[in-house]
Amino acid sequence: MHDKSLHSDARNGFSAGASAYDRGRPGYPGVLVESLATTLSISKDSKVVDLGAGTGKLTKLLLPYTDVIAVEPVAAMHSILSQSCPEADVLEGTAESIPIADGSADAVVVAQAFHWFSTTAALREIHRVLAPNGKLALVWNLRDENVAWVAKLMDTIRPYEGDTPRYTSGRWRSVFKDQKLFQMETHQKWQHAEQKTIDEILAHVSSISYISSLETSRRSLILAAIQQQLKSAHPSGSIAFPYRSDLWCFSRCDIVDEQNI
Repeated sequence: MHDKSLHSDARNGFSAGASAYDRGRPGYPGVLVESLATTLSISKDSKVVDLGAGTGKLTKLLLPYTDVIAVEPVAAMHSILSQSCPEADVLEGTAESIPIADGSADAVVVAQAFHWFSTTAALREIHRVLAPNGKLALVWNLRDENVAWVAKLMDTIRPYEGDTPRYTSGRWRSVFKDQKLFQMETHQKWQHAEQKTIDEILAHVSSISYISSLETSRRSLILAAIQQQLKSAHPSGSIAFPYRSDLWCFSRCDIVDEQNI
């Protein structure tokens, strides 16, 4: 699906880096998924939209709890998602055009993606598909730069970031100011780590949108530099990659002033 509303780094980077994303990106800690299910009050009878589902990192963890509609606009991601999560209802769509009926979802979950489409149009559309008393949950995994080798890795790639939207910039939060669509309920944080090989960490780096969008020769030089860093710091080749996970939950407001949202 080619959609002009998608940021070019998302469209090009995730198209090129879908396989690397699936291989190298982390999942989410069990405590987060359990808290998510509890906070959203979801059950097997619920319908949850995983918006911007990517390759299904969160979708597959939600499936034991509930019925999932996974919406993803990037064709390469969508293809992997369909294969990895056959029990989900996998649809093509964007945050501004979610292909389900008004009020048909009990919850919308956005993992590692809301910073790409933090607009009033997207917030209106999420509000449209949610049932009364529905909830919106935003989830992110953050590379823990308090750990020295992670900070060094990020220092290597950050010069290529440009104007790519990032969760850590905090700009995504501005869409929730002076609007009457959603009210914030909770913000929870966890720390976790996943054991990775050097090749898996290189796949992770390759999947970062502004790295996967680079020309092949430049990307190869960056990956070679990071590979050397990792081998020097971790000669065994097995590395605990540390992450911080953030979960933000919002409740849908049922009374909307269309002139001031």
